[in-house]
Amino acid sequence: MGEPIDQDSFAAQDYVLFGERIRHQADELQTLLRRPGFGAGPLTLGTEVEVSLVDDNAQPAPCNMQVVEEVGAATEVDRFTAEYDTKPVPLVGRPFANLAADMRSGLADLSAAAELHGAQLALGGTLPTLSESVLLRPDIMTPEPRYRVLAAALSRHKFDDEIRIDGPTETVAASFPGIVAEGANNALQVHLRVPPNRFAQTLNAAHLASAPVLALAANSPFFLERKLWADNRIPIFAQAVSGWAAPIAERRVFLGKDWNRGGAAESFIEDVEQFEPIMPVIYDLEPDADPPALHELRLHAGTVWRWNRPVYDPSGSGHVRIEFRALPTGPTIADMVGNAGLMIGATLALAQLDFGEWLPFEQVRSNLWAAAREGLSTDLVWPDMSTGETVQLPVTEILAELIPAAETALRTEGVAADDIDLALASARLRLDRQINGSRWQVDTVRDLQSRMSRAEALAGMVKKMLSYGFDGPSVADWS
Repeated sequence: MGEPIDQDSFAAQDYVLFGERIRHQADELQTLLRRPGFGAGPLTLGTEVEVSLVDDNAQPAPCNMQVVEEVGAATEVDRFTAEYDTKPVPLVGRPFANLAADMRSGLADLSAAAELHGAQLALGGTLPTLSESVLLRPDIMTPEPRYRVLAAALSRHKFDDEIRIDGPTETVAASFPGIVAEGANNALQVHLRVPPNRFAQTLNAAHLASAPVLALAANSPFFLERKLWADNRIPIFAQAVSGWAAPIAERRVFLGKDWNRGGAAESFIEDVEQFEPIMPVIYDLEPDADPPALHELRLHAGTVWRWNRPVYDPSGSGHVRIEFRALPTGPTIADMVGNAGLMIGATLALAQLDFGEWLPFEQVRSNLWAAAREGLSTDLVWPDMSTGETVQLPVTEILAELIPAAETALRTEGVAADDIDLALASARLRLDRQINGSRWQVDTVRDLQSRMSRAEALAGMVKKMLSYGFDGPSVADWS
């Protein structure tokens, strides 16, 4: 979905030819992944950091087009959001120090560009001050062809435009055209390059690790000025793409169909078999390309939003990687590096264990939604490796075991001891103090709202967040 697309009208023959190509390319990918040595090499780490732009009153600042022109960044769906991508680094030595330095430099440049247009960077999974009226503005979607094309394509396949989230005491039920509601989300997307022979067990472990890590990382408790779930990005994204009434089998945002047993190609094949093409862009053939570009297959996979998504990349000699999509952005670089370190370390630790027969995949999906709904207060169904049974445990107990397991796994991969400490310091501190961005936001708004309106309290909270800075201490050290 990162490639330029400006075609928004398709003939029936386009869908037929596109379908033929993606079926052929799925088979081609399966053959490629069996080629001896393909995709071999060290694991690498990269991230995408999505941010909101706000004005001096902590309200959405729709100026992303102007801001990204100043620096090497990217726009996002809505005009008050932008994205910075870090460069991939090998997962040996000091990858997390390098990741932190890259985030620091890139977000500083993005911040400086934003200041030229009267804006600042706010790092939350959703922007707390975002209102329904802003999302309903006819000009709120970023005016780039790819967003217009995607919105038009999805509008023909969505069941409805409603977003409905029922929190403990408050509810949101609102309808938004196209994909503008999806643009309310800001993610920290983590990419891990994995050799094909380790892909299935690593992807399965990523599915299992996602719920507890999300519970600790939760940073999106407010949507349309209501307090709802601990991390509202999960239900917002799922409904913004498919609609509230969409049958589960037809939702294009999901964790997975089942445990992966066939490697990266299995997910691509499932996408081809299960989901109709919505953007049948036909590319020129490149018969001599090695590795093959597989343009159509990659585009089709980009219109299926798995929370842990296999990615095929033909650059260089080609490789496959896992894109972890369940984590929110922020609140600080320290927290994001901690979340990335824990997600990767926990995934690598769990990949060493055979848990697939012990825990039904449906339960893993339920775990992810429970973590999004309740954050650090949730209980998860978890495999007990000593007995071969499943048990229900507080997520804090699971995290207390996952963090040292992640440390061991990262050390095994060759990450330096001081870099592991850097990567996991924020995670340890947040768990020890039972705090994350979501709890801090809720507690701060509750305190402010005792003497002002909800809207004023939300703005005050965002301003307080901004005062700590994206390069400040972990949210665990905020007052």
